[in-house]
Amino acid sequence: MAFSNHFCLLALLLLLPMASSTANFIYQKCDKSFAGNDALTSNIKTVLSNLQANASQTGFTTSTATGTPPDQVYGLFQCRGNAVSNCSDCLTAAALKLSNECSSQSVAYVWYDLCFLRFSNVENFFGSMEKGEGAIIDSRLNAPNPIAFATTVTNLMSQLVKNILNSETNLYATAVANVTGIEGLSSVTGELQCTQDLKSSTCISCINWAISQFNACKTRRSCTVLHSSCTASFTS
Repeated sequence: MAFSNHFCLLALLLLLPMASSTANFIYQKCDKSFAGNDALTSNIKTVLSNLQANASQTGFTTSTATGTPPDQVYGLFQCRGNAVSNCSDCLTAAALKLSNECSSQSVAYVWYDLCFLRFSNVENFFGSMEKGEGAIIDSRLNAPNPIAFATTVTNLMSQLVKNILNSETNLYATAVANVTGIEGLSSVTGELQCTQDLKSSTCISCINWAISQFNACKTRRSCTVLHSSCTASFTS
């Protein structure tokens, strides 16, 4: 599988089944180990604390802890677009998971089905999608009539791209496509989301890239592409 040079360390995960609609853990990555840097450790804790304190109202926030490189830290938290009112537990779980499992790494990402959290001391990533971290999650269940199914997914994603352009406040779109003529299937649900630090044009570039990764799983019943700036998924 070939991935764009703009995106690094993309991992392929094959999971059976897909995550449910509750706040379940999906995937995480810890990188850039360090030791003996109390200032960096303190700044990571400060950023995680600030994100937890400020995200409750809008479901999205960023935080920066300044310092002399490599001690500066940038953090971002976002709820799934239709789960802003009930993702506080997800934020708590995500922050705790990174605190516990990435305590000696200065770059970390974690995705739950209701939220996403990341921090980094490498660069100010706000508004950028040039580098990323993520995964492709495949249900391993083949869709019946894969050609017709893939066409349905393609059409659904095209509609969602248009919808997300009309939702610039949260850069989120979801829709259900009714399915006819495919035995055993009645509908396909699609979802697209970008982090809200992106401009709409950058968001579209990211989700178009994510949708292109469906080539790896277009015959599956469900697939999710995670990236540090956007996500794309379908499930049936």
